[in-house]
Amino acid sequence: MTSHHIKLILALLSALLVLPTAAQNKLVRIEQQAGDSLIIYFPQFSRIDFVCADTPVVPNRAVRMKAQAEVIMMVAGAFTGQLLDVPHHSNINSTHVSNGIRYNGANVARNTGAFFFYNGSPKFIYGDGKPIHRTQLFADELAQAVQHGGMGFGQEMMVHNGQAVRTTRPAGNRNLFRALCLIDGCVAVADARDTVAFGTFIRQLIEAGAQEALYLDMGTGWNYSWWRQDNGSAKEIHMQYTRYSSNWVTFYR
Repeated sequence: MTSHHIKLILALLSALLVLPTAAQNKLVRIEQQAGDSLIIYFPQFSRIDFVCADTPVVPNRAVRMKAQAEVIMMVAGAFTGQLLDVPHHSNINSTHVSNGIRYNGANVARNTGAFFFYNGSPKFIYGDGKPIHRTQLFADELAQAVQHGGMGFGQEMMVHNGQAVRTTRPAGNRNLFRALCLIDGCVAVADARDTVAFGTFIRQLIEAGAQEALYLDMGTGWNYSWWRQDNGSAKEIHMQYTRYSSNWVTFYR
């Protein structure tokens, strides 16, 4: 073996040692797509949970969890039913699994899809336009999430298999929208940069490569969310919160 071959081998080994370390230092990768109309967050997580409010707290649990270094991102998930001073799982608009425990929620007809994470893998499911809680697929996935200590909840599906699906919300409705997505095989949170029509937002998600997209709860206060920077500090996306928030999709490093 020549000295030239030895140098090439050493250079290759050095690259292999450096690349994983650099990747580990990035907690949340952020991209701007669809003509800069979307901000897409890619949390570099090891697990996801559906964290629920369990006691009356002010400020809410999502605010308090900024102190937990292992949490790298939190966004609201399912809709909350009523403005209750005492939170309860039945006030979440979906039967759900939190930390491997199933809770009965107030299932609603507009929830045509669901998201699950268990056994180290994410899964989006769609009820072919039917309310997801009426499908055997949802029941089966709830059971799997419990068995494997995972999480899951239902919401309105917007994109399935890369195609727009029927939604209850009118296409012309304008808001700051957010979706939980599968893009290039990765779980991502996609935010509209500005107020936009719902139909336009869905089109932008598809243009950005979303194979799956599930609506996430939004609106003033309900959109409170944050992600953790590489220096360990939490950066808020929408700063105003409501103490009535009941649940959050939570990513852990």
